[in-house]
Amino acid sequence: MSVIIPELTKAMHFTTKATGTGLGLTSAFTIIQRHEGVIGVDSKVGQGTTFEIYLLASSHQDKAEEKEPDEVIDIPKQEGHILVMDDEPIICVLIEHILKEIGCSVTSTSRGEELIDLYRQGLDSNKPFDAVILDLTIPGGPGGKETIEQLHQIDPNV
Repeated sequence: MSVIIPELTKAMHFTTKATGTGLGLTSAFTIIQRHEGVIGVDSKVGQGTTFEIYLLASSHQDKAEEKEPDEVIDIPKQEGHILVMDDEPIICVLIEHILKEIGCSVTSTSRGEELIDLYRQGLDSNKPFDAVILDLTIPGGPGGKETIEQLHQIDPNV
């Protein structure tokens, strides 16, 4: 492991993608460490790179029939129109699903500029959004911090 870490550390904040953050390997490494695992790498120029991940197996076996059922929480229905910005489509779908389950309407976008336009349109049509959910990092565009600053200029009560 000690041989792998210096080389891995060098690569952890690097990306070859124009829209990437370079944090994919960092995230993977952190998750593996938290699960008491190790990661190895073998890279050959012109041939490719192989990562080997080793995680500890559980020392005990869970039996589904012995587990207590999870408590079901009854969330009261809500009304509201929510504006969501995330560059990961699966995150938007998940947030939309959860919010619609409790009765909210949802509008999603992956771009800060579009979110600002949608927010402004809501104000102009007397159908303002009740809440805004923002991803802090949007590769290639304004993230949550920049977007909320612009929204505050449009509507200090956002």
